[in-house]
Amino acid sequence: MSLNVLLFLAADLHMLTLMENMKQQINQLSMMMSAMMARTNTAAEPIGEMPAEISFPLASLDEVECFEDWLKNPANTLKKQHMVAMLASIGGRDTKHLIFNILAHIFSDCVAKSINWKGVNNKRKFSEMATKAILARKYWL
Repeated sequence: MSLNVLLFLAADLHMLTLMENMKQQINQLSMMMSAMMARTNTAAEPIGEMPAEISFPLASLDEVECFEDWLKNPANTLKKQHMVAMLASIGGRDTKHLIFNILAHIFSDCVAKSINWKGVNNKRKFSEMATKAILARKYWL
């Protein structure tokens, strides 16, 4: 290869590196902007409080079962609304990241590993859980 070709390739590589850095910075700014917007959007309405009987992250499948029962209890409707408002304030740069952040807040890593959408491999079926209904109601999933 000639010297001109090598210089051209080095310049291309440098430009690609700069563009990748810019992309990362834009993503970081986008996340910061979303977090700030979530705070201002929820500031107008009172942020819900977590019910005293619920503590996140849920650390065991027994806690998940108790939480599911709590969600299904009609007497907890108002508390559930407050909890949804609090969870919505967690924020994310887009819907995907918002849902990911909320689920990471609700479930510990250990518990999350034992849940999947379809219940494959003897895992808990998220598609039939009451927790899914909270997200679906708030975010139309």
